[in-house]
Amino acid sequence: MKSCTSGARRILKQRVADWDRDERVEGMLVEYLHFYGGFDRVATNRQWYRREVRCIRLGRDIRPYQGAQGFRVGPDYRKIRARPTGAQMFHYGWARPAQTIREKLELTKQMYPWASERLDRELKRGTLKWIPLLRQFSGAHPAAAQAWIAANAHEPPPALEPARFKPAHLRLYVSDWIERLTGTRMFEFRNYDVV
Repeated sequence: MKSCTSGARRILKQRVADWDRDERVEGMLVEYLHFYGGFDRVATNRQWYRREVRCIRLGRDIRPYQGAQGFRVGPDYRKIRARPTGAQMFHYGWARPAQTIREKLELTKQMYPWASERLDRELKRGTLKWIPLLRQFSGAHPAAAQAWIAANAHEPPPALEPARFKPAHLRLYVSDWIERLTGTRMFEFRNYDVV
């Protein structure tokens, strides 16, 4: 489930009006908060995209790309040209109750049979994998998601495996430190070109 605030909807509506005549702008970027293992924890390391195109210009042969995470343009699949909006999207795909996460993994096995072995390991583990740089969320959830969150509050959240630091995680911590210091996310994958 994804949701945005009414403020984000206003921002997007205003940006559409502002940039409609600028033919270079084919899409608009929104900032993401990825909730993980509950409604009070967000995944922040660079393996989680921090922004993505979620509003596109029609009539440009723009098509979904890589499971609809992003978009490409034309027969040569050129990256879409997009502009940051400042609007924020709340992504709850990994914050659902434990039973719903299990059902999601089972369904994913059917959709992506080539990943069945990895998904079976995740199901057997019975917990969500611990990931570096999980942070507490203390802000407000969008009004559109509040009833859904309240309805799921009585369901047990997925258990998170104990933290296990590995030397390979060091690069994520260094990257996070550089991003906090400079505002730049090093080696960030961008499914778009900024205009």
